[in-house]
Amino acid sequence: MKFTSTILALLLSLGAVFAQGQLELTVNDINIDKGKIMVAIYNSNKSFLKHPFKIEKKESDDESVTLSFSNLPEGFYAISIYQDNNEDNELNIGRFGPKEPHGFSNNLDIKFTDVKFSEAKFKVIPYETSTQSISLK
Repeated sequence: MKFTSTILALLLSLGAVFAQGQLELTVNDINIDKGKIMVAIYNSNKSFLKHPFKIEKKESDDESVTLSFSNLPEGFYAISIYQDNNEDNELNIGRFGPKEPHGFSNNLDIKFTDVKFSEAKFKVIPYETSTQSISLK
């Protein structure tokens, strides 16, 4: 009986591992060969713009790039992106906002207000591929 329970628990846990979603992200309007594209994915309101769930860097060698993220647990996510033109690993902010091209999931066009997780969030569903297309501004 214990062996059967162990096998059943193992099969159920494997199902949870495989019940993951995917994300395909396209970044547009890139300044070619100027720094790197910095992508941060957040999985909660509490961590948004503070503690990324995943980070990815991509060369800026084309006007548009596509990145794929797999094995994402079901839930809500938000993305922030910037093009690190001077490669100092931070989004440079000036008096009137970001100095480097940037963007958010749902292609939000936020100018003078703080971006909220609730505005940028999208859902990842198991066995499906979510898509986001973000144009740098």
